[in-house]
Amino acid sequence: MKKLIFTLCAVFCAAMFSFEASAQEQEILRLKDGTEIVGVIERLPNGGARVTDINGDTFVFAADEIALITNAEQKAKNEKIEKRKLNSGYAGIVQAGIGFSVLGGVHFTAGMINAWKINPWFYLGLGLDIGTTLCEYYDNHAYDANNTFIMPIYLHLRYSILGGRPNNKVSPYIAFNLGAETMQGGGFFFGPSVGIQIKGLNIGDMWIAFDLPCHLLGDSDVSYIDFCLKVGWTF
Repeated sequence: MKKLIFTLCAVFCAAMFSFEASAQEQEILRLKDGTEIVGVIERLPNGGARVTDINGDTFVFAADEIALITNAEQKAKNEKIEKRKLNSGYAGIVQAGIGFSVLGGVHFTAGMINAWKINPWFYLGLGLDIGTTLCEYYDNHAYDANNTFIMPIYLHLRYSILGGRPNNKVSPYIAFNLGAETMQGGGFFFGPSVGIQIKGLNIGDMWIAFDLPCHLLGDSDVSYIDFCLKVGWTF
């Protein structure tokens, strides 16, 4: 009976030791030069670490050589989080542009789009622009063109053609805006645009676009079109 109890205790202890060793073997030590070593990691009092890898080789690293100590499960979790961030989430877009109205005259615009990145290809958001343009009015049996202050609010839909390819730093895209004018008696606003997006910059993604906004103001007898070159940042 004593032998049986001793055997069971030994098996239990061996199983616990094996479980602990297995958990330790999943730890990963990453050096500041990017090297990763998997093995049993012992933390040293001076902040360094002693690593025994899967081949049984032992290495000792000083604290200033170590970037991170983690385990495989946590690493997989972090990679999943990063992938989710890459594939979807909030995207703020700020933009400014200069253009030319078909009625003549230079105009300026600036705005922001609060968008949701549905996946690496599609963005859906709500935008607000503030700008000027030249609008034609019919007054006293004659047409007259005046500078007009506009502030359209619109739904923004964007498709990034190469957005799903992480190695592509430059991606062309197409977009379409649809909404309403909030100034000059209200009205209708829509416009397509095409551009390129430069990804992976330290301060966000930069994009350059050719925009073709079309307006129909409530107190104007005619619609008008602008040609606009825009530059913006996505963060």
